[in-house]
Amino acid sequence: MLEVLEEQLVEYQGTLIIVSHDREFLDNVVTSVLVFEEDGKIEEYIGGYSDWVKRGKHLKIADTLDHPSGHLVDHETTSTAAAKKPAVKLSYKFQRELDSLPGLIDQLEQDIALLEEQTADPDFFNRPFTETQPVLDQLAEKQQALDAAAERWVELEEMKG
Repeated sequence: MLEVLEEQLVEYQGTLIIVSHDREFLDNVVTSVLVFEEDGKIEEYIGGYSDWVKRGKHLKIADTLDHPSGHLVDHETTSTAAAKKPAVKLSYKFQRELDSLPGLIDQLEQDIALLEEQTADPDFFNRPFTETQPVLDQLAEKQQALDAAAERWVELEEMKG
């Protein structure tokens, strides 16, 4: 049942705020984590809980807490031990996004090449503004999209380790 929920959340295109104690579930469905820092500020970190821990972060919880078993639990040590686990594979959502980026980047590069061919025509800038400006705007948009896609690809590859 949890896998079905994860798949539905991954497919959802809107924005959700998810609160869960299940760290693996969060790693599988979230794209960023909001963390209340010691100074009272809320910081956003790209990736899931494990990605946040890989950055050397850990929960700031009281050093000891009464456990139902009657034993004292050191949460700092527990979270630090979790940080030392081997790298975890990307969540389903991030892996799908990473897999789609090379195709998107390739398509954007092809679109840019076609637009640059148009602007390279010696008579291009002799045409009316109403003809040239849309091409230049489209070229700028495609270049911006390409830059964003390349940055995201690098970011996801770094997360992957």
